[in-house]
Amino acid sequence: MENKPSAVSGFNQFMGLPKNSTGSIQAFINTINKDFSDVTGISELVQALTSFKETYPNKSSFEKYSTRKDIMNLCISFANFKNVINNDGIPLKIPSYPLVDLAIKYLFRSPNEIYIPIPKSKTFHNTHPNFFGTGSGILNGSTFELPLSERQFKLEFLPSHTIVDAQITQENGKAIQSSGNQDILGNWILQKVFQLPEFTPLTDERLIEMELNGIRLTKFSDLDNHIGLEFIWIDDDNLPSDYWN
Repeated sequence: MENKPSAVSGFNQFMGLPKNSTGSIQAFINTINKDFSDVTGISELVQALTSFKETYPNKSSFEKYSTRKDIMNLCISFANFKNVINNDGIPLKIPSYPLVDLAIKYLFRSPNEIYIPIPKSKTFHNTHPNFFGTGSGILNGSTFELPLSERQFKLEFLPSHTIVDAQITQENGKAIQSSGNQDILGNWILQKVFQLPEFTPLTDERLIEMELNGIRLTKFSDLDNHIGLEFIWIDDDNLPSDYWN
């Protein structure tokens, strides 16, 4: 099976945004009011976070990402400096950024928490119910008949031949995730394949830059649940016979 990622790739389009975003933003505000209320200029940060929380539901993913970046820059401005003497006797001011640490805690998810989207997943599973393992794609409505523990498979990254445990999850089985910890899959795709800095979304531009605009999933014959994954280039004028979109 081969398919192309979407405009913001689908892999990490939440861009590290927390799952309970408005609640996380309010928790950050509460911590600032409790522990940093006497810091000069802190009200500007509180106002920015309050506005972010109030407008959050109506923002696009990119708008949320951009606003959070502005807030992070504001947090950096509240640096603390510690006076130290180095080994040569030279006095230095070493900065620390306590508000940056808190912003990462409250405003970010793991930078590697991603999934591989399956286009038209319900149709795919109904057409190929045994692709990821015998019966693993059989749906009852939008949920699987088999429990998650029986929908595990071996995902082999090509050409490195690294193998991780993976699973099909979410409504209509729309997502491939590494089992136990989504960061395993994310680290391989974002850092090792696309060499992205942390919290950087994987976009079409980056895919095209590396001449990798599609994914090939291959079912191996040695095991019932052994799947190969590789990034490839798909020519729109010469689509492969097993192209799925």
